[in-house]
Amino acid sequence: MNKKILGQALLFRNNNCPIYSSIKELSRMALEYEQENESHFLYARSRKKAYIVDIDIFFEFLSTMIIKNKNIYDFKDIDSILNANSRAKNIKYSGDSKTNNIKPFDYTIIIKRVGEVAKLYREVDLHSINNITSLVAIENGESFLNIDRISNLFNHQYFIYIAGNGNTLTRKFLLTRDVTFFVDYDIESMNIFENFNCKSKTLFIH
Repeated sequence: MNKKILGQALLFRNNNCPIYSSIKELSRMALEYEQENESHFLYARSRKKAYIVDIDIFFEFLSTMIIKNKNIYDFKDIDSILNANSRAKNIKYSGDSKTNNIKPFDYTIIIKRVGEVAKLYREVDLHSINNITSLVAIENGESFLNIDRISNLFNHQYFIYIAGNGNTLTRKFLLTRDVTFFVDYDIESMNIFENFNCKSKTLFIH
């Protein structure tokens, strides 16, 4: 299993079009597959944004070339493989019992309420925060830890730390929330904002 290639494949999630330099290895393998199978499923050119031409062949390519003994049907399957946090899950998702891919914090959420300490929640704890319908997503760790100093700038009581692109559980939680994003003002952070799916989302500009 080539986790680096799977990570590059995941960049296409949510109809994203990553730049060529971020998917070089995947592009090279895809080209070999296309030539061998007389097919075309990926547009990837130097200094251009890449995009998937045929999504079915794309996942067929990943199943055949990357995993080999496990079918991949969608991006959720890729996410599950990359975030398998135990030996049993690695076998289930990738067929690889030797891969030690322990990422327990991919299945946690960190939320802070104004005036209170930040708390970490696991999936089994989410029922206790289902009442939160709107909150601020913060990219920068230092800003999150010191948010009480500027909390008056927001009309929110709750803040969630997304640490860049956010982990699996954080993204799942935000799907049904109204979210204000407090991120840096650069291209990478704007991409982070665009790549999140929420009930509604706005960009905070002070």
